[in-house]
Amino acid sequence: MLPSKEEQFFLRLLLIIFEGRKNWEYLRTWNGQVFTTFKEACMARGLLENNHEWRICLKEAIVMQPGMACHWLLAVILLTDEVAEPYLL
Repeated sequence: MLPSKEEQFFLRLLLIIFEGRKNWEYLRTWNGQVFTTFKEACMARGLLENNHEWRICLKEAIVMQPGMACHWLLAVILLTDEVAEPYLL
């Protein structure tokens, strides 16, 4: 079964931040606890406490995607309910 688009996003976030040799379990592990999802791992690592990572994601998308895709991405980000200050995005 393929991971959802949301899980793919959080997996990509972990892959960007943590370089070097890694496997799925390594990416989902923090402080000795293995989390069920990549989103949970991101939250445990404190990657979703502010809008910094969301801004990076949107800046990359603007360079690589057409306008409508960026609008959809922003909508998905806002729907995740993990954005600290949505009005600033």
